[in-house]
Amino acid sequence: MAKLAQFNQLVDNFADSIDFVSVYLSEAHPIDGWKLTGNAYEISQPETIDQRIAASRNLLEAGLKCPLFVDGMENVVAREFAAFPESLYAVKDGRVVYQGLGPYAYDPKDFLKWLLESQEAGDGRKRE
Repeated sequence: MAKLAQFNQLVDNFADSIDFVSVYLSEAHPIDGWKLTGNAYEISQPETIDQRIAASRNLLEAGLKCPLFVDGMENVVAREFAAFPESLYAVKDGRVVYQGLGPYAYDPKDFLKWLLESQEAGDGRKRE
């Protein structure tokens, strides 16, 4: 959520050529787990899919500008992509071509740089 404005700017700038989606995984900093002091949201780790869906709505209320999906309680998306909350991926032709694992490698500016370089090169080369 800390970089939502930057992510939304990417969506605004590239929506005509890129399909953006977000997937809500498990709660990153639940109040009953790894709680961050000063976190604007106080959410317990969801124990049911309905609770996870309810928690995900915070992203929509904060202004997320792309479709939002919710990973099931079996965490299939998180497992298949080895994803952490606030990760950023680009998938082209069924393969991951960019991966910025959250929270530290989740950098919309880095993704923008990669994206522009990839568009110039005319490929979807894998990030090194």
